[in-house]
Amino acid sequence: MQGYVSVFPFGAGDALIAADQTGWVSSVDTTTGAVNWVRKLGADAVQAAVSVYLRTGFTAAMQTAYPGTYDIVFAATMNNTATGGFTNNKVFALHSDTGAVLWRFNPLALRVAPCTSGCPMDQVLGQPWVDYERARLYVVSRDGSAGTQNGIWILNIVAGGTLLARFSGGDFTTAPSVLFDNSALLVGDQAGLLHVVDLTTLTRTTNAVASGTAFKGFVWEDVNDAGPTVGRLYFVTTDGTVWCLPDASSTSTCWTRKPVATGTVSQLLPGATSLWAGGSNGLLYQLDLVSGAVTRTLTVGAGTLSVGPVSTETTDELYVGTTDGTLYKITLTNGSLP
Repeated sequence: MQGYVSVFPFGAGDALIAADQTGWVSSVDTTTGAVNWVRKLGADAVQAAVSVYLRTGFTAAMQTAYPGTYDIVFAATMNNTATGGFTNNKVFALHSDTGAVLWRFNPLALRVAPCTSGCPMDQVLGQPWVDYERARLYVVSRDGSAGTQNGIWILNIVAGGTLLARFSGGDFTTAPSVLFDNSALLVGDQAGLLHVVDLTTLTRTTNAVASGTAFKGFVWEDVNDAGPTVGRLYFVTTDGTVWCLPDASSTSTCWTRKPVATGTVSQLLPGATSLWAGGSNGLLYQLDLVSGAVTRTLTVGAGTLSVGPVSTETTDELYVGTTDGTLYKITLTNGSLP
């Protein structure tokens, strides 16, 4: 299992749901470790974290389309062999209670507009996004060896995963995100273009402010209720730069910062007034959201190994891993994530 694991409500407790490099999806009780179910998909591998549409958020149309008590688990494939092929990837919708397949989105087999001759889908590496308000699923994929395949897919969940829209022109290896007001889908590609899909009109624009270097991880939006940084976007590129944009359409930056002299930084974790990112030089960096200035550095372990993505549970601590497989918990001295 190389992607994130996902934890969701299940029965009286929670379930951990994850997929692996042989195409199996598994659900495990988080309290006892007992296996709830396992399901082998018609796939070589599943890299992206699975997503879940919780029944508590079902629209009236969803309740009608999917009667019962189960939630819906979504898993997208990473086919990479002759039996699957890079152009034959799919999205599966599964019962959360049994793992049984509800439906599969197989774009290569589509023979209706806009895919009258089929729409090949390359590998999906980023976690799909569930739009509860519109009952849609947003999936992004690679764009094929020729760079001409579709990379953004918008599916109608109510109608069993039918295709609403698709967009080409981007090679995506990270997960999409959606603005807090649910107006637009954001995802960065391997060429440094930020793709912005208007979710009302289902039209796409691109922002080339970071052109020339690949996006690393998804785009974060500042959703604090007040202050000078509300609505700003933050993301990391593979050259080790942390970026701040005033908004998705801006062609200039609030600031850019490369904390490491050489090397890269991991996916970031924003707080109320600052963000954290791990460096490939063994340091953890705190950056001010307003100016981008580095306000603190912490040495992780011996300070010689790359630091992975930063996460938190209660905002009173940071969790990071290093490339030797060690997990560190860092208690924040000010008592909460700043």
